[in-house]
Amino acid sequence: KAIKTYLNHKGDAEAQIFGNSILYLNAFLTENYQQCKHYYKKVVPIKLSPKTHPFVIGRYYSTILLHKRFFTKEDIHPVILDLLNTEKGIKKEGREYMKFPAFHFTVCDSLLKCGEFTVAKLLLTNALEKYPDGHNDVDDGYYEAIYLFMAICNHALGYTSERNKYYKLCKA
Repeated sequence: KAIKTYLNHKGDAEAQIFGNSILYLNAFLTENYQQCKHYYKKVVPIKLSPKTHPFVIGRYYSTILLHKRFFTKEDIHPVILDLLNTEKGIKKEGREYMKFPAFHFTVCDSLLKCGEFTVAKLLLTNALEKYPDGHNDVDDGYYEAIYLFMAICNHALGYTSERNKYYKLCKA
């Protein structure tokens, strides 16, 4: 209910993507196809702008990935190519949480759900290399989740020593 209230009071594109993509994720996790369809239709027509926050960009792509993979059963590789291209232009400063790889964090969660471990590992590697000051911007739990995502990717790809390295970082 809080997200719906938020959406009623915030009409800008960024708020609409954020709120509706969160509601989409809830519908996805509860396997409510009708609600997924409803919120997907609200998210997809909204255009991203250069000012859109990386968390919101990640939520946008996450909604598209999950919907196409699990509900419409479409090929998600064009979406992956688009998000990889978008990643190159993600800004790292200007607003709160811009030093943290918010786009990577958000979209990789959905890439893991889609079984796209190689792409997720690539993005997470970029995140850890290109955002050295990210720890200053967020709670430690965000990085523990990134390390867990890396451990999952490496496990799925058969890289045991890399998996163990990141798993240990999760528990640090």
